[in-house]
Amino acid sequence: MLRYGAAVILVAMALATALVLRHNNLPHPFIPFSYAAIAITFWCAGTGPGLLALVLSYLALSDLLIPVKIIGSASESYLVIYGIFGAAVSWFSASRRRAERLLTEARDHLELRVTQRTSELSETNKELHAIHEELWHEKDRLKLLLDLNNSIVSNLKLRDLLRDISASVRRLMQCDAVGVSLPDPESGELKLYALDFPEAKGFLREGMIRPPGSLAGRAFGTGEPVTFRVGAESFTMEDTVFESEALQCACWLPLISRARVLGVLGLSRLEAIPFSQDDVSLDDVSFLMQIASQVAIAVENALAYSQIAGLKDKLAQEKLYLGVRPRIVF
Repeated sequence: MLRYGAAVILVAMALATALVLRHNNLPHPFIPFSYAAIAITFWCAGTGPGLLALVLSYLALSDLLIPVKIIGSASESYLVIYGIFGAAVSWFSASRRRAERLLTEARDHLELRVTQRTSELSETNKELHAIHEELWHEKDRLKLLLDLNNSIVSNLKLRDLLRDISASVRRLMQCDAVGVSLPDPESGELKLYALDFPEAKGFLREGMIRPPGSLAGRAFGTGEPVTFRVGAESFTMEDTVFESEALQCACWLPLISRARVLGVLGLSRLEAIPFSQDDVSLDDVSFLMQIASQVAIAVENALAYSQIAGLKDKLAQEKLYLGVRPRIVF
């Protein structure tokens, strides 16, 4: 209805313009005006409204403005020709609009496909980046295990070995403090033999005794890893030292070799980044247990070397004693 109403309005505007010009004794070319109205109607509204505009223009031309007998049959012929031309224009306009609609739909579909493909490529890129990070992280972990094995082979002095191990673990695991505690040969109490803590304030230091009630003592007694975060548990013996050193979380892992707990590997952080078996992105505790197994082998080898060295020294002293002992002549 809007398109047909537009045809009526356009023809009425052409007729009104011609009548105003006629009233003022000015040239009033209604035929050009009606041709323009018909062409616009065909172009914008389509064939049906265009034919209506053609009929209205003919009626206005023959009955309202200029009698047919004055203008002659030529005007009717012009209107017929112009109607045919308008129909062609209408068809071209409709084809153009259809083509524009198809192009718009194709463009929208292409943009949607590009957006979807971009999203897919972005997700793929994220997955590849995650795989790259995982492989790089795994490479660092394998390098740490290799360094540990090299330390085990090349260094048999217990304290130097444990210090090297602590430094390597701290660098890879992004920790602030790493230490190894072993039972003291004289007292049997758990003692911090080696510590790598560059930012230490002196409250946590080598030689400290870890009582059985401490979390390190719990890991040593149970043979199970123990994690800790400041404020997550009730007061423990570690709270005072942790508060003094501004440490936020820690993890202790038993050093087990041949079903025997040899000591405890402890890791601490100044930031509240917990060590958790549920953290699939880090999986700290699971990997640290592998490290603890290697460290346990290193500790066992170093202790065995120390015992052998002690026995060799004792044997040498006994041989020296027997060699210088005076001979008794009867």
